[in-house]
Amino acid sequence: MTRINNLNAPNFSGLRDSVATMETHTPLGHSSIHRGGIRVASAEGLLVQGSQRVSGTLIVSGEEYVEGVLNISGVLVVSGSTSITGPTQITGPFQVDGATVISGTTTISGDVSLESDLIITASGAIRLGEVEIASGVGGSGGMSAPNKITMQTPLVDVQGGLNVEQGAVFRGNVTTPNLPTITESASGLPRNTIYVQPTTRQHYRVVPG
Repeated sequence: MTRINNLNAPNFSGLRDSVATMETHTPLGHSSIHRGGIRVASAEGLLVQGSQRVSGTLIVSGEEYVEGVLNISGVLVVSGSTSITGPTQITGPFQVDGATVISGTTTISGDVSLESDLIITASGAIRLGEVEIASGVGGSGGMSAPNKITMQTPLVDVQGGLNVEQGAVFRGNVTTPNLPTITESASGLPRNTIYVQPTTRQHYRVVPG
């Protein structure tokens, strides 16, 4: 005859609670599902060996480490500060609309098109080999070189004054259509010669008179 368990036995209530716990228990350790979400409490407790797809918004309140390749096919929007310590290569178009500060050395191997002004501060300079274009040279700004500067152009037009503190060598013709004149009697020189005033060093063309 089959024995009927006594439902009033002292251990029956504990057995009933154990069965109820097993029926509602999730097999995931240190995890729980509540209000449609899953919580993993252990460190590195969520391990995805295949692909993972997030169709909504992924919010990371801590730090995120990527040891492999991070591929982004859409738009990447960064509203905070960004620090890149390793080599960075950009093969597509790169546009910067805001202010940019570069404190290190920049090497440009291709052509550069400048559509606006290039402003060099008082402490900066443009160096083309041994030629330097800087502010402060000669009092306001100028060009300097240890040996010489060669300008290969048919005409150099100086619209202001020209101050030569060292020697000047002219191997071609020098035309001075607006050179002031002085008479032979005032200069003591024959006509069609150049007279240099001793005090002002002003040049004059000697004319008859």
